Amino acid sequence: MRDRRVIALVVLCALCLAASVAYVARGGAQDDGGRSAQPGSAADFRTINTKDSIVFRNLDRKNVARYGFTAVARVESPAARTIEPLPCDRVYFAAGRGLCLEPAGVVVKQRVYILGNRLQSVGHVTVQGVPSRARVSPDGRYGAVTFFVYGHSYATPGSFSTQTTIIDLAKKKKLVNLERLHVTKDGKTFDSPDFNFWGATFAEDSDRFYATLSSRGTTYLVVGSVRARTARVLREGVECPSLSPDGRQIAFKKRIGKSSRWRLHVLDVSTLRDHPLAETRSVDDQAEWLDDGHVLYGLESSVWVVPADGSGAPRRLLESADSPAVVRSA
Repeated sequence: MRDRRVIALVVLCALCLAASVAYVARGGAQDDGGRSAQPGSAADFRTINTKDSIVFRNLDRKNVARYGFTAVARVESPAARTIEPLPCDRVYFAAGRGLCLEPAGVVVKQRVYILGNRLQSVGHVTVQGVPSRARVSPDGRYGAVTFFVYGHSYATPGSFSTQTTIIDLAKKKKLVNLERLHVTKDGKTFDSPDFNFWGATFAEDSDRFYATLSSRGTTYLVVGSVRARTARVLREGVECPSLSPDGRQIAFKKRIGKSSRWRLHVLDVSTLRDHPLAETRSVDDQAEWLDDGHVLYGLESSVWVVPADGSGAPRRLLESADSPAVVRSA
């Protein structure tokens, strides 16, 4: 067992080193210590508070010095983007607070920057591993981040280990690792040493959240309480859930058989029944909601939108972009 842990650590360090080299090659801002430069204040972030906007990662290679930096665009005119001095591997923003997962570097522990209402860093916590997912509760109270502890892909269940942590954004501190929750299934305690959680999403009250739990090759949708430190299994076959603004639907990726392919689906929270969306390409992403009727997701270096009822066809919303977060006006 000890040898396996040593090998896993070596693999993780190699992955981090490779990611760091790739990031520097594409022009990412680094300080002398090899760690990403601390995010600064945005030049003008006022649009985020007046119109529905999208915060996302800029993947435009025409300006390689800004590749991987955070960008902002209005929903009504997504072609016009403002690029901010904030490099992130994953970014999310809601209600005046945000999360920026710093690009993976040569160190095992990575910084998770807590952002203020002008995309400035107001604090940070450290998490071990390679950054994967980020979400902020609708009221900006909590954030959730998922990191790979070792490995680098969701492709094969059981071949990786993840750590999902809920962060108190107001107090700027880690609150709970989901592996420490008391989990029940069919009314009985459910526990296993191989538990992995990923892809958390929050309800409007911030206390209730949904996430994926994996154990023994099976994925489950769980609903939990931050305050009670509990979670309950709802059903199987749900990965990377994303709750709609009205709290009635969950967009998620469903594995196609035992392959490394996924199909986007939407689930009715009241019945737990789901249907596929019109996007037939494999989507390995935690989807976002444009509104209660449309789902956003990153694919092939672009952000796409598709109707949530299964009708229509995918449409490219943003070119050279991923990690979309819709910031809704009050």
